[in-house]
Amino acid sequence: MPIIKKPRSGWRATPNLFDYEAVCAPFSWETARSELDGLPEGSGLNIPHEAVDRHACGPRENRVALRWLSRTGQVYDYTYVQMRELSCRFANALQGPGVGKDDPVYTLLGQIPELCITIGEPFKPNAVHWGNEAFGLPLHDNCWQTETGGIMIAKYRTMDIKPGSMGRLIPGIEAAIVHRTENGGVEVLEETNKQGELALRSGWPCMFRGYLGEAERDRRCSADGWYLTGDLARRDEDGYFWFVGRADDVIQSAGHLIGPFEVESVMMEHPAVAEAGVI
Repeated sequence: MPIIKKPRSGWRATPNLFDYEAVCAPFSWETARSELDGLPEGSGLNIPHEAVDRHACGPRENRVALRWLSRTGQVYDYTYVQMRELSCRFANALQGPGVGKDDPVYTLLGQIPELCITIGEPFKPNAVHWGNEAFGLPLHDNCWQTETGGIMIAKYRTMDIKPGSMGRLIPGIEAAIVHRTENGGVEVLEETNKQGELALRSGWPCMFRGYLGEAERDRRCSADGWYLTGDLARRDEDGYFWFVGRADDVIQSAGHLIGPFEVESVMMEHPAVAEAGVI
């Protein structure tokens, strides 16, 4: 399917990652970490403090931290100072019913018909084009797992969209397409458009520590400094990653590994097919 081109000018505000290569080249987790306050003696991070309080006590105190748009068109802006005051009031209010430190708090969100979210499966190419035609904006896919603790591969706002791809790496993340070797290591496939297992270089801050009580599973997902995702994928000449399927959910035909997602995508290109599911 044709690539959806994004404009390189005319933005009301310059988006993040406008120049992808310029952002990625100097990026380091050490520099990113140095911008945070942290807890005393390097004992960790307090996320609410890093997200709100450190800005409320600094030069950004009166900058807008949150903008809420109502259904009736009203706009409410909250600065970092206001966010700190309101969050403290809410925390104090929770003490009334006996909510204490580390107690979980749940809230039931009402129906939001304006918000559409899909989780767990990649977007088929035709769905991306449908979103572009229906909303004037292409749907953005990404790649992450519970084990990764965050998005690893994504389509950012200014990048051209290749329907069916997961996008490109988040700054600070290193990935490769690999084959497992018989001695328990991995072989990195340098050639583009070769199918193999998606591997992520270990060491990003939110990486999981391991599977509790499952030493053998830990061993199977780690080799030569890589976290092995269990996802089959390929990387094209522009650095876009393409999902093929789970390593335990593919078939082999003429020497090629074929995942259900690929078969579904091809079937969906036929005008007589409204939806397809391959098991």
